[in-house]
Amino acid sequence: MKNLILTLFFSLTAILSFGQDLNALTDEIATSIELDEAQTKALKTQMEKYTISLQLIFDKYEEAEPDPQAMLTDIKHAREDYYKALKNDIGKEKFKAYEAYTDQVKLEVLSEAAGLRLLDLQDPLKMTDDQVTKMKPVMGKAMKGIMETLMQYIDKPMNVRTKLKVANSLKSIKKTMDRETAEILTQEQIKKWEEMKEAAKAEAEKQ
Repeated sequence: MKNLILTLFFSLTAILSFGQDLNALTDEIATSIELDEAQTKALKTQMEKYTISLQLIFDKYEEAEPDPQAMLTDIKHAREDYYKALKNDIGKEKFKAYEAYTDQVKLEVLSEAAGLRLLDLQDPLKMTDDQVTKMKPVMGKAMKGIMETLMQYIDKPMNVRTKLKVANSLKSIKKTMDRETAEILTQEQIKKWEEMKEAAKAEAEKQ
């Protein structure tokens, strides 16, 4: 579970580090989901507040070894407050459109982040450029699924029922990724990738 929390922690940090000018971002969203002037102003106001709250959280945990679980719990609660205020300001229908649009953006960002990892794997696995391109959304979707699962349960008591729900969700994500990967990579490439993962795991356990 700790490794999965760290995966989410670093993935979320990667998304936030892709941040662009806030005005440009809100204008892009407002145009894409057709917000009126008042709704656009409300979006900018709430995004500014949310950005400040996230920065305060990062500042709070700025140390050599921050507690990822505590930090992600704070981020989850800040996001819930942001969503509640934004939905109230722009209305339920536009909020649904906002969620759908930003959901796609998250997938695109995570797919590009996955692309960096795939470039490292390309030579060892002898992947073609086409295979790398096809694998990016597969890995991006899996990363997004892990993020959403852990954010859902990050502040819940880790009793048997919760652990089973997390395990089932993550197993489903892995099953989907394995199936889609098998449609892109050869069995030899998949076998080599698994061997590399096992070697990395063994090396990490030695440290």
